Amino acid sequence: MESWKIRTHLLLLTTALLLGLLCVGGLGLLGMQSAVRSLETVYLDRVVPLRDLKKIADLYAVNIVDATHKARNGNFTKTDSLSRIDQAQKEIDLTWQAYKSTQLIAAETRLIAQIDPLMAATRGPLQSLLGILRQNDDVGLARFSIEQLYPLFDPLSDKFAELIEVQLLEARNQFEQNHIAYTANLRLCLLILLLATLAGAAYSSSFPDSWACSSAPNLLSWPLSARTSPMENWLAPRMIGRNLQPVSCIPSRRCVIA
Repeated sequence: MESWKIRTHLLLLTTALLLGLLCVGGLGLLGMQSAVRSLETVYLDRVVPLRDLKKIADLYAVNIVDATHKARNGNFTKTDSLSRIDQAQKEIDLTWQAYKSTQLIAAETRLIAQIDPLMAATRGPLQSLLGILRQNDDVGLARFSIEQLYPLFDPLSDKFAELIEVQLLEARNQFEQNHIAYTANLRLCLLILLLATLAGAAYSSSFPDSWACSSAPNLLSWPLSARTSPMENWLAPRMIGRNLQPVSCIPSRRCVIA
């Protein structure tokens, strides 16, 4: 090691630091990739389903329940309510199938197994409601609104509320997992930088004391012509010829009276 050149030692130190930086950069890229994937999962499997579940809940509550009450109260015509309820059924089926095509967790699968029978149980009464509206049967519409409407849709609303809560909890779990991964990556990066710094310091301290002295040129052993500038070489003999005190120059190029 003592026989190595300065360039070799500097190359080793620079390589060690660069390797540490490359490791830190690689960990940073992996962390960013993991964060992007997690955000993609949260958006596609949590945010979009949350929107779909709210849409289904609103279709039941507004387009079916509210339209039924407004048809009974005379705010909507029977034709308007009929159109709204029929359109709501189609949109509910499409949105529900889109939601079930996302990546589901165990809690969602359990709730879906409970919701599917409840949704199937609404189809028969809704067909009866559509028949009542087509026949313009006010008495039958009032009886349906009082006796069947809320017992039919309240259990569904409760289950959809549970599904929405599951989306929020799962999004929170994803956030906590990303926070834990970020903390672990940060500690690992700091550890790598610390180890690289300590390794560089230890390597530098292992140099022999004579390395710097032996590597540096001995300026005092150079001839005068090599240690002085051309102007100093020209001035020195002339000053001595005029009975001036001799002049000696040191390698710092500052002239001192002898």
